[in-house]
Amino acid sequence: ATVDTVTGNYQFPTVSPGSYIIVIDNNATLADVTPTIPAGWLGTEITNQTRTGVIVGASGATNQNFGLFNGSTLSGVVFNDRSAVAGAANNGAQNAGEGGISGVTLRATHASCPSAVCDSAITNASGAYQLWIPASVGNTAVSIVETDLSGYVSTGGQVGTTAGAYTRASDTTVFTNNIGTSYTGVNFADVQQNVFQTDGLQNGLPGTTLYFPHSFTANTSGTVTFSTTNIAAPANPGWVNTIYRDTNCSGALDGTEGATVFSNLAMNAGQTVCILIRESIPATAPNGAQDVISVTASFAFVNASPSLSLNYVHTDTTTVTSASSAGLQLVKSVDKSSALPNEILTYTITYTNTGAGPITNVVISDSTPAFTVYVGASAGCPGLVTRTVCTVASEPANNAVGSVNWNITGSVGAGASSTVQYQVRVQP
Repeated sequence: ATVDTVTGNYQFPTVSPGSYIIVIDNNATLADVTPTIPAGWLGTEITNQTRTGVIVGASGATNQNFGLFNGSTLSGVVFNDRSAVAGAANNGAQNAGEGGISGVTLRATHASCPSAVCDSAITNASGAYQLWIPASVGNTAVSIVETDLSGYVSTGGQVGTTAGAYTRASDTTVFTNNIGTSYTGVNFADVQQNVFQTDGLQNGLPGTTLYFPHSFTANTSGTVTFSTTNIAAPANPGWVNTIYRDTNCSGALDGTEGATVFSNLAMNAGQTVCILIRESIPATAPNGAQDVISVTASFAFVNASPSLSLNYVHTDTTTVTSASSAGLQLVKSVDKSSALPNEILTYTITYTNTGAGPITNVVISDSTPAFTVYVGASAGCPGLVTRTVCTVASEPANNAVGSVNWNITGSVGAGASSTVQYQVRVQP
């Protein structure tokens, strides 16, 4: 039976009842029962292009279809390259235990396709994807581009059967397409971003010392190095900051913890390192003077080729103030290390009076982070005395951006601590 080139229909007009095998072929030779499809086409519906066990009754049999695609197809996996196998993290190859990452977008791009995108796909629960490249592209160079999920970073890729080349900077595999070919094993390796917490804001009297806590959690294997730089306004050479290892992550300097130069500290996935920044305020610092410390955690990913390192930066701000407000410590944290579009993030600001006397008329301010919109804020001063009142003084409109401010009226006693919170939604 010859297939209609316009409709794709075919028909065997006279077939006796029974069980049959139907094959698709590129010629009408009855003796040739080996399935063959035209060059440049791929079978998409029936395994080996053969329908077996077709039962023909008195009324015949219908819908014995064959699917063909004129072009090429390409498949692979996006996987988490953190690896439980010793020495195998970040190597760009999928090792045992490195599961797939779902929800990742892949695109096949070529100038001849609409908006240069020939096809796109989103990885399934196993991290697998498949792309279709039309024959109109021809036997020319095609690019396969991965778009990392928010909170992930690419560590490498595999070109599979394409004989192409992967470039990590653009997260792209480029290969010469051959129409009618099924390419496999075009894999992309990602890991979750490491988490470095958090900005600090404190007030202090001249000649006193403050401590700013930070934590760094690795989501893959590598080495971390901590460093600081500072800018004082007005300029004063008397500011001194030192890095301490907070071995028990208590947020305070214990007797056995000393100043350490952190360089190339080895870490594995899930491990956390805590540090303290000791800030010494000059005795000659005027009221209102500030020192802004940039705290950098430089992380080098082991095995990555070419080498890969990222810097994570937070700031600690010290303001010289009078005795009535000295000792106010602010620590900001967030409930998630990464979030997808439209997910909610909850930010918590913990304020503590580390001074010897009460603090009055406290005002706390923050702003919606980049690429987020405001959802709401709360206040209540849990743990403070009843005469202290917390209110949200001003805030952006829902789904807007801007500053949120809290007023804490009354006094915050020595050693007292409480929190305020606000929520934002990650923009699509």
